[in-house]
Parts: sequence; structure tokens; C-alpha cells
Amino acid sequence: MITKLLAELLEKGGGGGRALYSAKPEFIELMYEKKPSRTAGGFNLVARELGIGVDNTFVRVRRGNNCDKEIAEKVAKYYCLPLLTAFEKKVVVKPLSPSYVSKITYTLSALFTACVKNGVLFQNPVANATKPRIGEMDIPAYLDNTQIPIFLDALNELDIDNSIRVALTLMLMLGLRSGEARGLRWISLWQGYGVICPNTTGGLMDKATPNKAVKRILNARKELPRGLHAHSIRHSFVSLLISNGLDVVNVAALAGDTIEIISKHYAHSFAERRAAAMDVVGASFAQLGNPPR
Repeated sequence: MITKLLAELLEKGGGGGRALYSAKPEFIELMYEKKPSRTAGGFNLVARELGIGVDNTFVRVRRGNNCDKEIAEKVAKYYCLPLLTAFEKKVVVKPLSPSYVSKITYTLSALFTACVKNGVLFQNPVANATKPRIGEMDIPAYLDNTQIPIFLDALNELDIDNSIRVALTLMLMLGLRSGEARGLRWISLWQGYGVICPNTTGGLMDKATPNKAVKRILNARKELPRGLHAHSIRHSFVSLLISNGLDVVNVAALAGDTIEIISKHYAHSFAERRAAAMDVVGASFAQLGNPPR
């Protein structure tokens, strides 16, 4: 039962979820039948009376796209219908990450251990359950040695402000976070903002700007990892350090993180490094020839 519970948490999440509503086809037909004339304002008039947006929200509603409960209730009430008569409700549940399920596992184990100590149970049922494997589903997207030149080549070809190019390059070369790269400043006598990677007017670059540039690169280079985003550039820096044999203490120092965080979030990179080291050991013994039986 514990194994089944942990598997369901990984696959389906912990229950609850977010409720979304989409207009039923017959309700969409009703909206169009009762649509005000163009001279009266059409659907724009309805949207204004509802107060839910002329250009975006109400358009999505009448196309049958998802909306939240508050919007659905307003629209259904406007047309004098019960909510679930006009809209179909569906609950979207996201699976939990292996690391979060692992925390749940530790908590359950502690509870059952207390039960064993107090004579309520003979043994801890979590002990023999199949635990979630940490570090497989949580591996962040990053660039490897072969993908970094492709990324940089696409970055140089991209028609963007040079500040964005500099920011992404610094993130890759120094392992900076997006906020750190955008917040870098010159130290000089010049009395200005001093931002090294400014926006087009000299102020702080918007936090979404590097991500937009990375998405454009992904569209241009299909061979790059699909889950790549701006923070992946920092992951690439750390993974590159590990793949080149740098120990966890120095990796943590260069990345500006603790040893515990680096060990946890980059366990896959250290595992790959260990596997590569064992391949080297195996190759060395192979060169000695077949051992005597």
C-alpha cells in the first residue's frame, strides 16, 4: 500500500489540484445567439458589462478555452444559467517531484517508527516500500560540451540587444543567476546607473528578457535541449565544472552555493563523472590483457 501510494504521488500528485472551467458547446451557441448587434457593441459590450476584459479573457471563454471559477460564474450569471449548466468543470492535478515525495516518505517512516516503538505495530511498513529515486526526474536542462558551441553560435546570430547577449554569456562563463547578471554594475566615477547589462534605456533589464532570448535560440536550433531556459545556463556552468573533474567543494565555491545544494541538485553529474572514471579504470585493466584463469 505504501509503494502504491508513493507511485501515485509521483504520477498523479497529492489530490486537490486546480479547478478549471470551459464553456460547453451548447452554451457557446447560446452566447452567439444572444450576441448584441455590431452597432450596439457586439461581444465587446458584453465583456465591458461583465468587466472581464474585451480583448483576451472573454474571447477565450466563448472559444471554449479554460478559465477560472470567478470568470465562469460571472459569465453564467450574465446569461441567467447555473454554473455547471453553462460550463464543464475539470480538475488539473500536477504530479509531485521525487524530492517532495521523498520528504513525505521520511515523514511517514518517522510516524511508523514511533508506532513500532510504542508497540502499536510490529514493523515499519515504509522500510520495504519502493522509494522514489531522487535525481532522475528532477535533472534540470543544461548544455553539454557539444551543445555549448551551438548555443553560443545561435546567440551571436540572434538579432537582439547586445546587453542580452553579454548577460547570457556571463551566465554561461561565470555561472551567474539571471538576477545577478542583470544586476551587475560598473564601479567608476561616472554618476549613472552603472548597469553592465542594461535595457535599451540604460536601466535594469527585465527579468523575462533573457528567457525570451533563450526561447528564440531554441526555435532556431532544434538540436538543443527542449526544456532549456535562462537559469539552465547556470546549470550548464556547474555541470561543466563537474564533468571536468572539479571536486564538490570548489564547485560550490565557484557557483556561490553550499556543498549540500550542489550535491543534491547535481547528483546526476557526479554520477556520470563516477561512471566515466570507472570506464577509465576498466580500460586500464583491459590493456593488461586477459588475466590468468
